[in-house]
Parts: sequence; C-alpha cells; structure tokens
Amino acid sequence: MKIDFGGAKLFGAVVAALALGSSAAQAVEVSMAFTGVVSPGSSGGVFPYGSEPLSTSFDGQPVQISLTIAGEPGALYVSGFSMSWSQASYSAPFITGWSGPGLPQSPDNDLSVAFYSNVSLGADGGSIQVFPTDGFLAATDADFDLDFSYSFSQPQNPYGAFTDSGLTGSGSFGADEIFLSDPILGNYDASSSGQFSLSRLAQTIVPEPSTWAMLVLGACLVGLARRFRPKAALPPRPQAG
Repeated sequence: MKIDFGGAKLFGAVVAALALGSSAAQAVEVSMAFTGVVSPGSSGGVFPYGSEPLSTSFDGQPVQISLTIAGEPGALYVSGFSMSWSQASYSAPFITGWSGPGLPQSPDNDLSVAFYSNVSLGADGGSIQVFPTDGFLAATDADFDLDFSYSFSQPQNPYGAFTDSGLTGSGSFGADEIFLSDPILGNYDASSSGQFSLSRLAQTIVPEPSTWAMLVLGACLVGLARRFRPKAALPPRPQAG
C-alpha cells in the first residue's frame, strides 16, 4: 500500500503552523535599559526614633533603570524591573534602589506582593509608571513610585530591537519605608525622592516561548515535506533489440 503524503497538503500544514506562530508572536516581551543622572533637588533620609535625623542628597548621582515589558499592544505592563539612583555607599540604610516583579492590573492581583504599571510605547517615544499593588503596601508598609517618559530623535519600532543615541527623557522616583528595624538605629523611617534626566536606551527582543515552539514546528514540517515529497518518475528503460 502506497502512502501519499501529498506535497500540497503538507505545504498547507506548514503555512497554517507558521500563521499560528505569527499570531502567537503578537505578544510582546522586550528588555529595556536606561541610564541618566539625578537632577538637583533630590533627597534621602533616615529618621531613627528618638535620634537626630540623617539625610543626604543624590544630586549628580547616576540613574540606572532595567525593565521588561510584556503583554500585548494596548495591554502592556512591566513584568519585572530594577532601578538604582546612587552608586554611593552610606553608613545608614538610605533607600538608593528598588526592584520587583510586576503584574497586569486586575482585581485578582490586587492583594499580590508585586507592582502595577502604566505603559505606553510609540514610534516617537514612550512613558512608563511603576507603583505598588495594595497587597505590597499592606504586607511591607512601604511605598514606591517610578514615573518617566522619553522621546527619540527619529521614529523607531517600539516593539523591535534598537539603540537610539538621540534619546532624551526625564522622570521622578520616590520611595518610603516605615517601621523598619536596625540593630544600631533601632526602629526608623527611610525615604528618598528626586527628579532625573535620561540619556540612553537599549532595547532587545525576548521571543515568547510560543513563538519558539511555532518556529521549531514549522522547521520540522518543512523537513517532513522535503523527506516525503513525491519522487520524480524515472524514464523507461530501453528494451533490448
């Protein structure tokens, strides 16, 4: 019994699989990295109970922001981020950085110990805000806010890989922790806030797992199509005279 894999049918399966992969690839996952400098007017402090407050300024200190954007166009969110606004070290535990996982904004996630975000990406620039969920506030008694926007010197694909040396941007950060404890300081409050300017952005694409799966499946189907394609008929042998 001869099995006919039908080149046309198999080719159709390949096209359908690749189309499915293209549909799955509509999900966005990109890594973004910003650098900048803290503007004049920043402040940070530690306020031990029953002691003199300690304070400092972060003016002129570097800002570094790394984050991952996930979701679909029109419903993007920050799935993870880290930010630091000082490379200096201090004898007191000033707040000089923050990081954490992020979740889409939904009632189901309100009590999670995580962060929410507002994300807008466009060809000319974008804006991103990160702020804690109610669950984070309740569990840690701490607050955090990162809010910034940026613009490109020329239009870019907001979901592609790019580096634009002409990027400009600015933003603000703020953090408060209360009722913390330290072996030396005892109970204390700590806070920081300031404005910053941005000067550089690098962005790379992180393929979705479903996209990888569809690409592998498509390659396998193409291989099968080549392996089982109908062989060309050989010309008849000449009959002996």
